[in-house]
Amino acid sequence: MHIISTINQKTQSDGDIPVVLVTLDANSKFLPRPESYEAMDHLVRDYFEVGSRAGLKFEVSSWDVCGGQNVEVTEAAYPFLAPLLDCVSVVVVPDGRNRAMPTPSATPPLRGGDEEIADEQAVQDHLAEAESSNGRATTSPPPRRALKVESEDEDEEVFVGSNYGDDDVNESVNIHDDEEEEHEEEEEEEDAPHARRVLNKAFPSAKKQAKRKIVQDSDEDEPAPVPPARVVVKQEIPAERPSTSQAKPKPKPAPKAHAESSKAPAPKSRGAANRSEDAGESSRANANGSDTDERFKVYVTGPEPDHRAEFMTRGGHLVRKVLAGVCRTFDLDPEHAKLMLCMPLPNGDGEIEVVHFECANDETIARSGVKPNAKLIVRVGYEDEED
Repeated sequence: MHIISTINQKTQSDGDIPVVLVTLDANSKFLPRPESYEAMDHLVRDYFEVGSRAGLKFEVSSWDVCGGQNVEVTEAAYPFLAPLLDCVSVVVVPDGRNRAMPTPSATPPLRGGDEEIADEQAVQDHLAEAESSNGRATTSPPPRRALKVESEDEDEEVFVGSNYGDDDVNESVNIHDDEEEEHEEEEEEEDAPHARRVLNKAFPSAKKQAKRKIVQDSDEDEPAPVPPARVVVKQEIPAERPSTSQAKPKPKPAPKAHAESSKAPAPKSRGAANRSEDAGESSRANANGSDTDERFKVYVTGPEPDHRAEFMTRGGHLVRKVLAGVCRTFDLDPEHAKLMLCMPLPNGDGEIEVVHFECANDETIARSGVKPNAKLIVRVGYEDEED
């Protein structure tokens, strides 16, 4: 490069200076003039902080042969034009230059995380094209279901935006057991095309490994608290189904010594007898092992007027687990809260009274007498009433 000062015409270089003026966007810098295209590429990336994944093009317009237009200097022509370079414009190609698209493989590589899921989709597309080329009618693949997050601590469905009994349910987050996940997986494979079923059966470990990694990542994050106002929480808690060996159901009160009546304390003894009878029935149902997996709905209210929630539960879940979910929803302290079962029972005058039975935290929902559509309340700082 030959340089002449625009301020003093007598100030000029004696000969060729091995530098080049490089411009990228609005930035211009004098850089040493490399003799090779590769050295020029590395030099520009270092000084202008361009990532290695982006492609670079070098253009010149100061020569007469350019006709005032930007002309790219290719890698093959660079060694011949390097001594004449004075002003170079750099163009950044975000996706790189001549970057070949990856070819999907029929065998998914054994990698982890998101790459496995992406490769699985690529393989499915590839197999679908193969079926079409062989003359078979192409069918659209079944919709990909969203990944479900598994949790060892709680299985719950949270519905935000309405109280129980309303129809305007907006959002839900489903958390399923391992057995349900595998069962849904088998159903999905039955509905998939033949080629997809063969692929899933041939390489089951890659898909399960990706799901296990997603589950581990989600378990490390603490669950965000749910706002208490106008929130309906459906909590999946192992439930009990009526035993097929039993002829007819019996009353379903909760087995707990504490009982509270809205009119008189007399139903305590009567409720205790009913709860003892139902406890024996629940024990027999648990022995048969037929009622611990069926989900059913219960309704829970708290001490505040807006504390109303709807839960999906299972009979095998502990009362403590249900109480923890309710307290988190209502923003209550579980250490000072108790779960009460509301049961309508006739008194001595033949009138129906609502009796409240305390559910022991160490008991299961089934043993506490909680059945489908049962009504529960949460008491904070509850004390037994004196006769």
